Amino acid sequence: MDTQFTLRARELLEIYRSISMKDILQDERLDVLLTLKHTVKEHDCKLTHEIVELIDREADLMMRGVKEYNLEGLRKRICTLFLQYIKTPLFNPEVARYLKVPPDPMRLYHNIYFCLSCKCYLPSTDFTMAASSRTVGRCRRCCKLDNEARQREAFLKYKLMLRNLRQSEMNYKDDAKIAFLIQQQDLQYMVEKFWGSQSALSAWDDLYDLVMVRWDKYREWAPWNTVLLTKDEAEAHLKLTNLEKPESCFCHLDCQKDVWLFMWQAESLWPHLPEPSQELPTYRQPGEDTHGHRHLQKAADQLAKHAHLLSV
Repeated sequence: MDTQFTLRARELLEIYRSISMKDILQDERLDVLLTLKHTVKEHDCKLTHEIVELIDREADLMMRGVKEYNLEGLRKRICTLFLQYIKTPLFNPEVARYLKVPPDPMRLYHNIYFCLSCKCYLPSTDFTMAASSRTVGRCRRCCKLDNEARQREAFLKYKLMLRNLRQSEMNYKDDAKIAFLIQQQDLQYMVEKFWGSQSALSAWDDLYDLVMVRWDKYREWAPWNTVLLTKDEAEAHLKLTNLEKPESCFCHLDCQKDVWLFMWQAESLWPHLPEPSQELPTYRQPGEDTHGHRHLQKAADQLAKHAHLLSV
């Protein structure tokens, strides 16, 4: 709905567009200047006096035959002063609705809040406040900036890995429970901290191709009885009946040592899960003497104890 203020603003806008036009005839330019002069003379102040003086100067130069390119600076100055005239609420009351700083300083004491993030005093409309909130917090702009700058993490790969793990445990039909107690955050911790987000055998790092399987398929899956492999490697691993056989991928002593260390670390980090077997499987390289095996087991115990102290 039009009011006297909107009509006044529309009139000033049309005048500003007219004086900003280029390549118009001299008579049309004089008519525009005359209209502008009558408009600003309605108010008597320093700003209107300057505009009237510049209008008379341009009209005089035009009558003397001065080229248009020599009048460009004068015309830009007239446009700038008239734009300042338009932005003054005394001459254009409708513009007061769009000014960031209200003309009345007393209005700053009402509905103005302090943003704890950007350290600025802003009106209440710049904040998102719930009906039950007691503090203001951050403004909309800071919330938007924080949302754009915050790093996103995709957890779909860990959800799929946990779903595949639980499905494989259900297929064993041996009443496995631990795989259904492990949460997504636990699985993510094991994959990233224990296995370095890669296959224990081939170092393949595409998580969508990796699966968690039992280290010993005859025992229930648990953080201390698991290994991270690709799907093809896991299929070949589960076909083995004895990990000590030469055809086993993990018959190498270094691989067995790494898996043992991860098992001991997992056992100390998840004490709330059901108790594991009293003894971890002591896989040995074919032909390894028991004396050397005892030294390796002792080193694994010391590493596990150190990992437990770090976790506490």
